[in-house]
Amino acid sequence: MAEYVAGLSYDVLNVSEAAALLRCHPKTLKIKAAEWGVPHRRQGSQLRFSKQQLLEWIQGRETYSSPKLVHMKVTA
Repeated sequence: MAEYVAGLSYDVLNVSEAAALLRCHPKTLKIKAAEWGVPHRRQGSQLRFSKQQLLEWIQGRETYSSPKLVHMKVTA
């Protein structure tokens, strides 16, 4: 079991959770994550996403619109 370290975020999302945050289908995210440049890591055959990195990625996309991915806006 991982040791808790104060100040570090352990908010790791699976494909379904990340897809909900990005408002896309989990299968689409799994297939397109690398192509779209979505920050992720592979853990065996599974994809894992940092919620903080996803939120930062979305914020960065607000100044760039891609025809392959709907322009997303974060609301706090």
